[in-house]
Amino acid sequence: MANTSATGGYLTPNPTPVVTEDQALRQLIHGVIQGVTGLAADRVRQAWQPTPAPVLPLETNWGAFAIMVQRGDFDPYTIENDIGTFESMTRNEEVEILCTFYGPNCQANASYLRDGMAISQNNDVLFSVGAAVVGFGDIIHAPELVNDRFVDRADITMTLRRQIVRSYPILSFLAAQGTIYSETLSEPWVVDPQGVIP
Repeated sequence: MANTSATGGYLTPNPTPVVTEDQALRQLIHGVIQGVTGLAADRVRQAWQPTPAPVLPLETNWGAFAIMVQRGDFDPYTIENDIGTFESMTRNEEVEILCTFYGPNCQANASYLRDGMAISQNNDVLFSVGAAVVGFGDIIHAPELVNDRFVDRADITMTLRRQIVRSYPILSFLAAQGTIYSETLSEPWVVDPQGVIP
């Protein structure tokens, strides 16, 4: 059983709300790149796969991507829910994704991604998970030497901004009972769950 603020110990987030992370986030990004560039689904790959796919011929247009940085804002904020059973922590985060395109149209595909994400409809899937593209880096032409031959390559960094919401089991005082003594009060106050009785 997970800890709460009443039990003490470390608190872990509740499984809901769901934050798109790891493989789910990579699948989302894969779909965005594939859809906006028009490349076939099997021509957009995640970088650093456990079992790398075979190298494609030099004349093939394809792309790879990797989540490089997830940079959270310094100060998240918390909000207590209406019934006092958890607090939601909200933080804004930037996600930097290195997109690498190969083949004779590598620079065009990098620009298709950059320019295509300026179209509102192409952002719908990101909006649905609370994210949006906030910028791109320069397109860097960087041919790569593979088996003594240069493969045409272009790199571009895409930056997303999104909101992360996590819920923690932090309980609130909904009622208390006891007696309050103070040097400034002439008589102690008795507190019961219905309120304060002078």
